[in-house]
Amino acid sequence: MFSPTTLLLLFSISFLVVDSSKIHDIVKHVGKRFENIDDDIGPIGLASACWVGFECEWLLYPEEKVEATKRTHATKIAKVFVESTSAQDYYFEKNIGLLETLLDPEMSAEVCGETNKMNAYQFMKYMRKVSTSYNIFPYRHYAFHMEQTDRKTLDIKVNVNQTDSFGKPVELYFDISTKLDIYEPNEFSRFRIYKIVQVGTCAEQGTVAFNEWAEIDDLIDDIEGLKGKPSVKLFFKLFTPSVQQLEDRNPNKLPRYWLAGLTKTDTKINVCREGNADAVEYTPDQFRVWYKHFGLMWYTPKDEIDPTQLQVIEISNNSIVARVTMKLQMGHAKDAKVHDWNFKFSAKKKTDDPKEWYIERLEVLCTPTVDLKDQSLLSMREVVTGVFMDNIAYLPDPNNTNAALSAIYRFRKTGLPDFQHFTETRYSKLQRIAYAEERRRRNITMYSKIYLPDEEYTLPAPDTATFGFWTISSTTDKDVEYENEWVIDIKWDEVDQVYLIEKLHIKGHTKLVAGEYGDKKYVEIEYHKRVPDPPIK
Repeated sequence: MFSPTTLLLLFSISFLVVDSSKIHDIVKHVGKRFENIDDDIGPIGLASACWVGFECEWLLYPEEKVEATKRTHATKIAKVFVESTSAQDYYFEKNIGLLETLLDPEMSAEVCGETNKMNAYQFMKYMRKVSTSYNIFPYRHYAFHMEQTDRKTLDIKVNVNQTDSFGKPVELYFDISTKLDIYEPNEFSRFRIYKIVQVGTCAEQGTVAFNEWAEIDDLIDDIEGLKGKPSVKLFFKLFTPSVQQLEDRNPNKLPRYWLAGLTKTDTKINVCREGNADAVEYTPDQFRVWYKHFGLMWYTPKDEIDPTQLQVIEISNNSIVARVTMKLQMGHAKDAKVHDWNFKFSAKKKTDDPKEWYIERLEVLCTPTVDLKDQSLLSMREVVTGVFMDNIAYLPDPNNTNAALSAIYRFRKTGLPDFQHFTETRYSKLQRIAYAEERRRRNITMYSKIYLPDEEYTLPAPDTATFGFWTISSTTDKDVEYENEWVIDIKWDEVDQVYLIEKLHIKGHTKLVAGEYGDKKYVEIEYHKRVPDPPIK
């Protein structure tokens, strides 16, 4: 629940309301042969030896035959798209498979105004996941139009009207560009899709367009006026990182105050999970743990001007349906790819207290541009060591070994990971105490340097893996340093969709002459003077 006091803690974020008028294993399947489910049309039944010759025949066909053949193919392709938009469709699996075969391996898809185009693999991943958000009941209407083009191309516009999982009307528009394929026969269609542009309501991806502008106009004089609506203002602020989160020492934390709107009895939550055809329902408590681990892996890019956007889908005096898009990268690396994570929600005022709101429904939508498990494996070491360095950089006392290890403990769901130090063969909590005592006995003052050796990972990502890094620790003797190797075992958690740490093994202190590290290329750990939390205004 959100109180006025809570809102005083919050800042504004950018607001975007736009009227939108407008390759892994999948490549192995793109273009594969399907049985011809329609009647034979012209030369599609020619023997394979005549495929190249078909180009000549096609150019000699009379215009009427070309148009009739193209219309037949347009009808078939349009039907495939329509019946691929909702997983509720009885023929969904059949048609989503046919759609896969129609895609050219080099095709591109522009979805809802997003600047990053999808390839064939990403578009199919997107279509499979977004189909779970659309219903064919209580209605679904559709139509298509074939554009006038030259003989070797076929352009089709498809319009689908149905509802989404929130019960709201949805309009989907697909502009499909195809070209005649004379070299690789596909028994379903002669035409191969090389470009798709999708616009429309776009409530799940890209730029949202309102379904009913009249509803909005009844409430405000113009689109800019949305910013003055109390409900919109509230959710602007709730999805804004707090002042504390924007401090230099912790710049990448995700907004979290909106979690107060989740209730055990009134909130329904669905989270997209890789490997599942349908989104998975979470309790509010499960989701809070999921979001905590999500925040450990994903960060707002430091140079991103508008990392968070809220787009209104539907609004009234007592309710709002909107989508929050967070531009995030996995880990701290400057060259990490930025992905859009979308959170769609509906919120209502409480009937017993109209000054307070609660989130009625929340959906974490799929991000088709990333293979989450694979990317998590590739980024895990960089993320863990980043948290490790951030944690110790602000230690009030460099000797606080337990505080340094607490960075590792954050990658747990419950309890602490098994801990082993030096040459001990048993894992026990007592060894953490022994490790701290060993550092004190050797007059070690602080972790000073870190080294990440080159490592290779096998994809697809396994459920368990191991990675490591090395640290240098300073002592009261400026000429003496100690080196430790850290070995960490991780295991994939299906519920939280993240790798969690199972075991930590810190191998024995190796005494070194300061600065002599052999081939290892260590980097300095930058310590900061601890800054007190700013006052709450």
